[in-house]
Amino acid sequence: MSDLVFRAELEMAATPEQVWEGLTNPALTQRYYFGLAIDTGLQPGKEYAYRGTNGEAAQSGTVLEVEAPRRLRLTSTVVFGPEFREDPPHQVTWEIEPITEGRSRVRVTVDGFASETATYRLYAQNGGVVNELRGLSTVVDRDVMAQLARLDNVGAVVVRELTPDMVDDFLSFFDGDAFADNPGWASCYCMEKHVAAEEWSRRTGADNRRDQEARIRSGTGRGLLAYVDGRPVGWCNAGPRRSMIGHDHLPDLRTEDPERVGAIVCFVIASQYRRHGVARQLLDAACNSLARQGFAFAEAYPAKRAETDAHEYRGPLQMYLDAGFETFRDTPRWAVVRKALAQA
Repeated sequence: MSDLVFRAELEMAATPEQVWEGLTNPALTQRYYFGLAIDTGLQPGKEYAYRGTNGEAAQSGTVLEVEAPRRLRLTSTVVFGPEFREDPPHQVTWEIEPITEGRSRVRVTVDGFASETATYRLYAQNGGVVNELRGLSTVVDRDVMAQLARLDNVGAVVVRELTPDMVDDFLSFFDGDAFADNPGWASCYCMEKHVAAEEWSRRTGADNRRDQEARIRSGTGRGLLAYVDGRPVGWCNAGPRRSMIGHDHLPDLRTEDPERVGAIVCFVIASQYRRHGVARQLLDAACNSLARQGFAFAEAYPAKRAETDAHEYRGPLQMYLDAGFETFRDTPRWAVVRKALAQA
């Protein structure tokens, strides 16, 4: 038997039934598992998939065991990228054990790898099983959900353009609050748009943290941080379109005149501070910053349909329209929007 195994366990303030709901309810898996909804009606011997908003499978396999609410065992093949599709299926086993009233111990085991395949490396690079457990806890664990709940009121928002002396604030935000409710994406450090698509799946969180830190310290990293009471609570990745090479593999998002365009590609707002206007203040500051840098246009790429907060990471379409952006190009999945900038 192969010793290529990943295991993790976590105690949660949730009953086994609540944990089971988090594992099998597509509306909940979509919130913590890369925006993917698991098929309903899981039955032994039947095929299943985790699907994106377009209905396409990103991960699929066969159900091996279903013992609600205690045990779920599946085969799994990652199919969202060509480098994974030829790998043999591995297995994922979830075990739920009641501890005391209202609390459970949840274990996940991922095994069955014949060798160190691309799929194995995907798990190894970014602590996949630990993040899956942490993600599950954000939708079922009472204590975690209370910590992540939106605040009724927040103090004044102060937006600062990123400078090298803010590197510690940036790193502390992404180490902690940025993806506290979406740990599956915690390894990004907002590097995805600055890396060629074919390289992205090979990178670890440590790679991204190191390289983003170097970009900021050198003055190459661009963007804005939002603060409340001196604490970083939001981020906007905005800078030269020519630096956003992660977009270049998507024909719909290519830009004909990148030298004239400043791109706004990502917002991350700590869960407690959402829907308090933080993103809108970051957007206004980003447009002012891009104008000062001499760009003729601010361009952004919001999703036309976003099921969860995670799907809104490019910023809500309506926010851009309210800020004076207009549709520049329409695509099946995204709207490319632009705003002419008055030169400072």
